[in-house]
Amino acid sequence: MLLKRFEQLEEHQDLDTAVSLHREALELRPAPHIDRPTSVDGLATALWIRFEQLGQLEDLEVAIQLYREALELLPALHPDRSTSLYDLASALRERFEQLGEQEDLERAISLHQEALNLRPAPHTDRASSLDGLATALWTRFELLGKQENLEAATSLCQEALGLLPASHPDRFSSLTHLANMLLKRFEQSGKHQDLDTAVSLHREALELRPAPPVDRPNSLDGLATSLWTRFEQSGQPEDLEAAISLYREALGLLPASHPNRFFSLTKLANALLKQFEQIGQH
Repeated sequence: MLLKRFEQLEEHQDLDTAVSLHREALELRPAPHIDRPTSVDGLATALWIRFEQLGQLEDLEVAIQLYREALELLPALHPDRSTSLYDLASALRERFEQLGEQEDLERAISLHQEALNLRPAPHTDRASSLDGLATALWTRFELLGKQENLEAATSLCQEALGLLPASHPDRFSSLTHLANMLLKRFEQSGKHQDLDTAVSLHREALELRPAPPVDRPNSLDGLATSLWTRFEQSGQPEDLEAAISLYREALGLLPASHPNRFFSLTKLANALLKQFEQIGQH
């Protein structure tokens, strides 16, 4: 309940208390207690959430150790094994993002694949596993530049999106991930269909993020960048006009101290300069 209240109110005292309570509960369930995997996972998840909030690497390290223990305690046919695989894979990919150890990324891909194999259609969590594996492969593409990783990630993301109805809370992230992948594939192959689809997907994602959600600036930027890219290819002035309008809105939502404000300013400035070059207006 404290974790849920933290998600609602973001009181860090609730999060710290939840970690302490999970730790105490775990001490009451030594191996081979039948419920030890549940307690191990509970503490790991609380630490993972605290890491996401505060960025303390030691929380991530301990969470990974606990997720590993939980996985080792679950037999191959246990109904919670796919969740345990997914959680450990996600934590390892995050550690790769932090430390850059490729071994963590490769292990994350392997674990996500194993989790996906345990979630055939119509498993309710199949879309999450598809997206998790797609994200890990996308990360490897960004690291190594191998086209087959981009193709596989795109295919997985397309399947995940197809499993999510319009009202699903994960549809926004799935739309955004697929749009970004298609935009990158356009940059690689030059297929205009990929670019047009990326614009459509970013537009749908933006509609799911009306003001004032904190990630609306990212959606505005994603759609603006897709339209800017299409303008550079086709020269349609309406794409440039729309991109400028979106960049302006995104900038207006970012306070002066926001780390993305520099990029937002730069993108809007470049778009306005291009508009001046096109129509000669000050």
